[in-house]
Amino acid sequence: MALRLLEVAVASEHESRVAELLERHERATSWRLESSTAGAVFHTVMPAEDTEALMDAIESVCVGHADLRMVLVPAEASVPHVESKPPEDRPRRSFVGIGSKWRVSREELYEDASDGASVSPAFYLLIALSAVVASLGLLKDNVAVIIGAMVMAPLYGPNASLAVGTSLGDTRLLASSLKALGMGLGLALALSVLAGAVLPVDASIPSIATRTVVGYTDVVLALAAGAAGALAFTSGRVRALTGVVVAVALLPPIVAFGLLLGSGQVSLAWGALLLAAVNVICINLAGVAAFLLQGVGPRYWWEAERARRATRRAAAIWVALLVALVVILALD
Repeated sequence: MALRLLEVAVASEHESRVAELLERHERATSWRLESSTAGAVFHTVMPAEDTEALMDAIESVCVGHADLRMVLVPAEASVPHVESKPPEDRPRRSFVGIGSKWRVSREELYEDASDGASVSPAFYLLIALSAVVASLGLLKDNVAVIIGAMVMAPLYGPNASLAVGTSLGDTRLLASSLKALGMGLGLALALSVLAGAVLPVDASIPSIATRTVVGYTDVVLALAAGAAGALAFTSGRVRALTGVVVAVALLPPIVAFGLLLGSGQVSLAWGALLLAAVNVICINLAGVAAFLLQGVGPRYWWEAERARRATRRAAAIWVALLVALVVILALD
């Protein structure tokens, strides 16, 4: 069970009400760190899936006051232990769907999504290095090297951020996610095209040939892995994302497309491009669906309708793109 340490700083007029909220929480261990005429600071250890409801409740009793500060950090362990409660006994709070009882708070998701959508020199460097490694791995038919390139490439982060931005109706996060995804894929494509123009590319190499043929099983795999990635992301189990990154191979298809395109093998390059498009579309469609079912949504009612519209539009776009790809596969 993932634990979180919540630090709450409140003004003196809200101290008693916040203390009452913390005392009523069955699965939280709380204590007052300091108290004065200016206010109080509370520390609370609780399961990660309980943080959103408590933070919303605290914000409700302190609404309109700029003195409120809440800081949420991961906690490795707690003594005494925080008791786990069966999922069916937990209260349900949801935007839509099954609710927030199996995920971390929207604030934590937003911070993780913001990190995934950030574009920095390190981001470009990792993309460049992973594209080089993937190109050499494909040309040498070295599966271990290709897997290493998948893990190196920070391409799942922008996709997860795109799904979070859609669920929250956050246009700024959507824009930064699309920028990070476009720049990452564009840089990987440019470097692989250059490698394909310089190095000899044998399209019969199994690692390349298998990425020029797309089937319906690839669609199912991408949808399943995309849903698994969203669940790992919302549950705070970041380590599980490594397996998702390998299952939904975003980098190798785009690199295979670039290698074939750079070497002039355009007809085969088309198949690799289709596979890359299937993976991107499915991972985003599955992510939006998974976040929707888990009740990932904005805090306030006036933001909820905007988020619903954004989710419906995004889902319609991804579904339409997926249908178009399936039709192309059927006609190919």
